[in-house]
Amino acid sequence: MISVQSRLLSEVQNTLQGILPICANCKKIRVEGGNPKDHRAWRSIENYISEKTDVGFSHGYCPQCFEEEMKKLEEMP
Repeated sequence: MISVQSRLLSEVQNTLQGILPICANCKKIRVEGGNPKDHRAWRSIENYISEKTDVGFSHGYCPQCFEEEMKKLEEMP
């Protein structure tokens, strides 16, 4: 398992080098050479990494976010 994680980390590091232009609010990444004012030049971080590597994503909640989401649900009428 550790060798798989090491390989994936190495692939991501080799693929993603330098500075990534990322939105401070939504965390979308601007593609290389993309016009900052063109919404088509921005990708979600998941899409950007998936386009550059063979990594897929599985979504869930960390404990802190899970608690926050549960509070929101409890507050709903």
